[in-house]
Amino acid sequence: MLKGDIDIISVATVIQICSQEKKSGCLSLYNGKTKIGEIFLKNGQIIAAHMGNVKGEKAFYKLISLKKGEFLFENNVSFPEQEINLPYEYLFLEAVRQQDETKNYLESIEKKL
Repeated sequence: MLKGDIDIISVATVIQICSQEKKSGCLSLYNGKTKIGEIFLKNGQIIAAHMGNVKGEKAFYKLISLKKGEFLFENNVSFPEQEINLPYEYLFLEAVRQQDETKNYLESIEKKL
């Protein structure tokens, strides 16, 4: 079990550690006692992500962008069916690209105002 605060150790860092160590389990993300979502890893590969009704890559991109909250990684879990078939490196690059696009869009709106 591994747990901590997202504002101290980012979701991306926790996933990178678990991926590099080839860990299997569930990374649950919380805001207080409320579960925000979960990311499942099997042998270091991200296989699924859930955030409410959102699943797969879309949920992963939302969860990895969290800046506040708590995380808990547990390895004795039941795994859902595989929803994500991309290597974690690709998922990270895509998450960064999406965050950059959002930042650029917001900056362009601010300039117009």
